[in-house]
Parts: sequence; C-alpha cells; structure tokens
Amino acid sequence: MGQSSCVSASTQRGAYSHGHEVQIILKAIHAAAPAVLQESFDGERETVRQLLDTDGDSGRTLLEPVHANADRRKAWKSAFEKLGAVEAARTAYDTYAFEGEWLRPGLRLLYGLVPKDAATEVDYAFFLDLAMHASISKRRVQAAAEAIANKEASSGRSLTPAERRRAIGAVIVQHIGSPQMKHDRMARNVIYSVDEIGGLSEEERDAWLRRSGLRASDCGLSDSRLYQPQFLNPNSPSPTAAERISPTKEVQPPLPEAGIPTVSGGSPDLPAEAVERVRQQFAGRPAHYMAQRCTPTTYPNWEGLPLQRCEYSVTDETGTKSATVILLNAPPEQLARWVVRTCIEAKGSSDPPCTDRLVNHIQSASGAQFPVAGIVFEDLVGPNGKAPRDGVFEVYVFRDGVTVGIRELRNQTTAQPSAEQIKASLESEVVSVGQYARIQSTTVDDYRANGGTENVGTQDHRTLTWLKVVRESYQKAWGTDRNELMIAWARRHLE
Repeated sequence: MGQSSCVSASTQRGAYSHGHEVQIILKAIHAAAPAVLQESFDGERETVRQLLDTDGDSGRTLLEPVHANADRRKAWKSAFEKLGAVEAARTAYDTYAFEGEWLRPGLRLLYGLVPKDAATEVDYAFFLDLAMHASISKRRVQAAAEAIANKEASSGRSLTPAERRRAIGAVIVQHIGSPQMKHDRMARNVIYSVDEIGGLSEEERDAWLRRSGLRASDCGLSDSRLYQPQFLNPNSPSPTAAERISPTKEVQPPLPEAGIPTVSGGSPDLPAEAVERVRQQFAGRPAHYMAQRCTPTTYPNWEGLPLQRCEYSVTDETGTKSATVILLNAPPEQLARWVVRTCIEAKGSSDPPCTDRLVNHIQSASGAQFPVAGIVFEDLVGPNGKAPRDGVFEVYVFRDGVTVGIRELRNQTTAQPSAEQIKASLESEVVSVGQYARIQSTTVDDYRANGGTENVGTQDHRTLTWLKVVRESYQKAWGTDRNELMIAWARRHLE
C-alpha cells in the first residue's frame, strides 16, 4: 500500500506468505475503522474474524487455503485493493511496516551495501522488495558485500547501481531452497537491473517474462535520482506514514566502461522544459494501433528487452484483418529524450521549430511504433501499387524495424494473411531488405552520410547487414538519451 507499483505488483503473494504480518495489520485497521474490514472482505469475513481472534503462526495456517484457491485468492486481492484506497488502512500498514520491526531492520542492513549518499530510487524499490519478500540477515548481507567486493576487484572499478543490485540479488537467490521461490525471487530481481544490464540467462529471462516483464523504468524509477528514506536516519524521528518515492537530487550516472550498457535514465544536460514539452506531444498522440492484446515475449537477437507480442486487427472497406506483430515501442519519456538530444546535436537547439518537426515526422513515418518482427498493416498505396492511398490496408512484413521480403507472403497484398503466412512473417528467411529504418525512416544513405561504415549495400540494393545495423542501433539507444539513426536522419533532412 502506498509503494512503487514495481513492488506492489508482488505484495499480494507476499501477504499470504506472511500471515503474522497480515494479522497485525488487519487488527490495527479493525481497531481504527471496524467497518472497513466488513465492507472489504465480504464473503471472507469468517476467515478475517479468525485472524483477528488468533495470534502467532496460526495466521499463516489460516491463509494457506486462500493462496491455494484461485477464486479466494482473487477475492483477497480485491479486498486488499479496497483497503489500499482507505487512509486508515494505509496508515496501519505504513506504521507497522516502517515504524515497527517488520521492514526497517532489513532495510537498514541492505542500505549498508551502498556507498554513503549514493543510493538511488531504484535501490529503494529493490531493497523494499527484498525486505518484504526475502529473509534478510546479517550473514546474507555480508555474503552480498563480499560478492560486490569480488566483482569490483576483478573489474578494477566500482559497480554501477544496477550491477550492485544484480550481485545482491544473486546472493539472495543462492540462499533460497525452494525451486519455486527461487524462480520467483529471480524474476523480481531482474526488474531492478534489466534497464541497464542485458544478457539475461535463459532461466532469468523466462522467470522474468512469466512473472511480469516489468522494468523499474516502467514504474517511473531511475538511477539518475538519488533517494535516501528519512526513516533510516537514526537522528530523524520515525515517520507517521511510509515515505513515497520522491526525486530528491539529480545525479549523472557514472560513465560506463567499454562494453557496458549506458545506465538507464536521462543525462541532466538535457533541458527539462524541452523534454517535458516533447513528452506531452507524444503522450497526446493517438494510441499505437498495433498495441492490441499484447503479452510479453522474446525473439532471437532481442533478448533481455521488453518485447510485446500483439494480436491486433484493423478494419477498412474490405472488412477486418488480423495479424501478429512483435513490438518494442518506446514510451513518451524515452521518445522525448531522443528527440531533444537529436535536435541539440543536429541543429544546436531544442526549441520547438526543430522538435515539433521531428515529432511530426516520426508520427507520420511510423506512429513511433517499432516492429521487431511480424506483419504491419498500412495504407500506403492504391490498387496499382502506387500513390495515392485508397483507404485499404496492405500487408508489410517487418524484421528489426525494417520492411523485408519473404517467400511465403508478398508485401502490399490486401487479403487477410493465412495462419501459415502470419507464422512465416515471424520465422521465415528474409530474402530482401527494405529502405527505411523505423522509427524515423532513416535510409542507408543517411547512415553513410553520418559516418556509418558497415556494408549495408546501396539505396537500391540493401544487404542483410542493414537489419543488423538498425537492430543494434535501436538496442543501443534503448534506455539512453541518444538514438544514432535518428540523429543521422536529422542531420540530412532537418533544415
């Protein structure tokens, strides 16, 4: 209650595992507002009454049947959501969690692993998750400290915040006996490092995607902002309610060593006003039309990124057509940072004449949608295969953000693709490569003019290497302020 959604996404399950904590919190809520429990737990009142009347380990015993029954688990989740909207319930939870001895001792130990005054927002969310769902002891924290020291000694440098969290998480996982709980802890650990660190193991990636596929940045958290909770300061009085994560100080992430991805989050040199102006422009645009019925997925050469497999439909005068596409769409904040950085590098200014034109161009070229693989429906041509458009969606197969040709399905056809053709759009061999790289329609000529040296072919005859260049450029840009192919387009086309 009242915490980051990255943490709260897993609190319900933890609640059933910690029956004693649930007992204490529900008793406090009952003492402050008895009617609240009656209204929230309709249908489960008898179990709640038993919890209020008992003490000790019996709470966990009472709640085990709840966790084992999908319908009852759903009912309790709904009840917790109702309690989260009631101030008296939030206060009871916060008081026990942060003023008492439930979470604060573990948090104090975990913060000892971070250099003084260097803890970030993401650190707080990660430590809160660990304190709530893992057993934090001095022995485990000492093992984590040794793991961090060993990694720093072998690399000859200090670890980045995400690397430090990954080392801590690995130690916690090692001390878990239950395979199911180990898998669950591994999935949650990934949330707090994947924005910076790719290269997940198959087990990590599978656990993460099955559980949530969330990233800390999805919850608005960044390592670019320092955060130290006040209640951990021994000279400060205990708070009356849990502190919400709130940016306190901007900090430039440490420069990455060669081969280490740039830390997610923005560089403080980007003008905040310009970033917010552009963010609002993207946020106010129509929703991504392909982002329908989406679920987390993976795809070869795109491991560790939050891909979405979308089963979407479009309707035109010929009827409704459906297809599958795998997307990696950047959120408005990410798009805004790319645009502002591009305008500064290409034109020396982040003023509206540059950013507005680039935003409009991106929207026109792609709707800011990046298809990793699959079918994209677009109305680009008329019945003769040339302009003008005729209001009928054509089929275009994509790989790595570029239109491609495959043997099983011809681009610009207007018929509903078969199940075999949809499967082929995701899996079949690429036999030809299109010109334009999403999301801003960069061409091979733009790439070369910007200093590109890979053998991507010519404007008329592109090689498969063009796909590799586009893929690696987009992956490198993800989670950073700089999109090299966007800058390449801007340098040639923005006046």
